[in-house]
Amino acid sequence: MRATQRLAYYSDDPQYLEDMASVVQRLGPSIAPDAVKIYHASLIQFRRFDQVRQLALQHPDVALESVPRVVAAPPPARPNAYVMETRQRQLREIEIPLHDATLIAVVHPHCGFSRRAMDALRGSPLLQGLTVRWIAPVGRRIDYDVFVEWNAAHADQSIVLARRTADWPMIDDWATPTFYLLRNGKLVAHFSGWPKDGNQELLLELGRNLDPRRKPEPDAPLPAGRTDAARTVEPGNR
Repeated sequence: MRATQRLAYYSDDPQYLEDMASVVQRLGPSIAPDAVKIYHASLIQFRRFDQVRQLALQHPDVALESVPRVVAAPPPARPNAYVMETRQRQLREIEIPLHDATLIAVVHPHCGFSRRAMDALRGSPLLQGLTVRWIAPVGRRIDYDVFVEWNAAHADQSIVLARRTADWPMIDDWATPTFYLLRNGKLVAHFSGWPKDGNQELLLELGRNLDPRRKPEPDAPLPAGRTDAARTVEPGNR
């Protein structure tokens, strides 16, 4: 079961989820609590929220993460993310527009490297001219309270939750933190990681894909060197 879950997670292929569902159905009441948790996590990954709730009702003695109510986006919106509501415990579908120059930063509050990057980039002149969207990857948990708490404390860097990986075909690496520069929804370039001495140099290089004349501001010094954790910018020519 765990091996199938791993395949489902890395391939994002729903066939593996169907295989797991067959095992769960075959085991019936004899299924072990750990197997219920594994299946539950994969259902969350594939956003099968109705099935998540049904599974919780069938196994009330197993500690499972509850999923909030989902408020669908009205047409003609093409939702690609969830906003964590604060007044009511619910996920609201939204469409993040990808017009013009947009920096998609894949982050998570539980990731120390993400927090370091967000702290370093708060108010950074390197982000001038860019629309920055902080997005948490699709995972096997919702972590609703984690995001609500983060967003309450960081209104200028609020994080939304990716709806499905299929909504973001230009993103092929959901590791945190990863930075994708898009222009009108098309991938321009990207890089991953944020070492202790920062990745401002790579961020500047990323911006030069839009404007070769782009220069750092005087108050935004670049690090003299990069550690092994700093990776090169990959052009979006795929």
